[in-house]
Amino acid sequence: PDPDTPPEHSARDPPGGPSVKPPPADSGVEVIRVTAQRRKDLLLDVSSSVTAFDTNELRQLRVQNLEDLSEFTPNLEVNTRAASNPTLFIRGIGLKDYNANSTGAVAIYQDGIPINSPVAQLFQLFDIESVEVLRGPQGSLYGRNATAGAILLKSAEPDGDWSTTANISYGTHNSIDAEGAIAFPLIEDVLAAR
Repeated sequence: PDPDTPPEHSARDPPGGPSVKPPPADSGVEVIRVTAQRRKDLLLDVSSSVTAFDTNELRQLRVQNLEDLSEFTPNLEVNTRAASNPTLFIRGIGLKDYNANSTGAVAIYQDGIPINSPVAQLFQLFDIESVEVLRGPQGSLYGRNATAGAILLKSAEPDGDWSTTANISYGTHNSIDAEGAIAFPLIEDVLAAR
């Protein structure tokens, strides 16, 4: 064998063979990267049960909050019997307590910051880059309040260039839904805002 040619399998490969490599950037195959384990991995390589959405999917599905997200996510249920204090369940596990001081079994993180209060959990999903719903206990990475799972929300970040996005829709009874964002540099190559 040629010493410069790597072997097809190595002792460090998983039982099914070598790990899946991402396709080349120009192949036209969509690649989903998951940050659920606090590092970027391909969805195929993650051992967790994850449902991931990007900006385009959220827009096409018209997802505006977590209650809308539950319609497209297996095993995620949002119980809104007490509208001001919703309760979240993943795989049937959750806390059926409508007290505003109760912290449920589904951890919600917006850009790495936990949102524990049930009152704040059904907020509007605005300018979101990705949403990841992790099913199953996540206590090792997301704390004691993630026994059912976790929902990770990542806001769109400025890239240092000028850019705009807008979405306007018109519905019955003259209802108008509009949202937009502007990204711009504050100090070139140092600081940007969105």
